[in-house]
Amino acid sequence: SSLARGGGGAAVPRASGSRAGAAMEASDNVFFSDLPGEVDQSMLESIFGAYGVIKQARLMPGSNGKSAALIRFATSDEAKWVVDNLNGNIPQGLTSPVQVRFANPPGQRTGGDGGGGG
Repeated sequence: SSLARGGGGAAVPRASGSRAGAAMEASDNVFFSDLPGEVDQSMLESIFGAYGVIKQARLMPGSNGKSAALIRFATSDEAKWVVDNLNGNIPQGLTSPVQVRFANPPGQRTGGDGGGGG
């Protein structure tokens, strides 16, 4: 089944209620992980540009032969569609599933890095 998004307007189904695990607030900035190591900048923009207008894309080296990327889409609606529909799925042009979530806002950190000051 093709996950390519039609370009005709608001064809995005509305989610009813809030989904468990969707704790991250919607934004236009999306974090992709588990990208194959051979993905380069032009592949990144070509593959994910099919799902929305990319304003900014940054490829980052990952571990175990995988890469990660931050992509800022033109609208938060496009970003939400990508998170809702590509997470755990295989985008056209790739052969393995990717992990997709909203990127952490600048200045917010996850994990145990919070300071306990004494």
